[in-house]
Amino acid sequence: MSIRPASPIARIETDFVERASAGPRHFRFESQVKLFEVGNSLSSDGFMNDSDRILWLDCIGGLVLGLVVIALCWPLSRWEGLPLNVVLATGSANLIYGSYSLFVTTRKNRSLKLVKILAAANMFWLVVCVGILIAYWNQISVLGVLHVAGEGIYVSALGLVEWKMKESLTTEK
Repeated sequence: MSIRPASPIARIETDFVERASAGPRHFRFESQVKLFEVGNSLSSDGFMNDSDRILWLDCIGGLVLGLVVIALCWPLSRWEGLPLNVVLATGSANLIYGSYSLFVTTRKNRSLKLVKILAAANMFWLVVCVGILIAYWNQISVLGVLHVAGEGIYVSALGLVEWKMKESLTTEK
């Protein structure tokens, strides 16, 4: 009877190690999984650094939200009471930002300048969201206010965290 680690991720890694010792077929699978180690995302023990989790959350969030907003642009425009071009512009901005964030997150040598741009762009998005709320206040629905204000608050808070952690998010020496 072996003692298993409490964390599901630790359990999976333990399974990989146990399978690797069972033969070459299992080792090949473990090696393929290790190909996904990008940049400085994993610490020496194979687990993701806390600071890198913020960056992955940021880029995945931007990309997913951008895709969802663009995919649902017609109903979102009606439900939120916003013009279609505004909904498409915010979805496109999320995709562009998410792509930039992915670029920064996956860089092996992440400079302070890139991290500062990332954090500043997040904090600037609150200004954009407030502008949308002011410009369309007479026609925006409650759902639209919740979406735009919630996104602005969430993204700017994420930017503030990134700004405070900018040195630890930098991998360039």
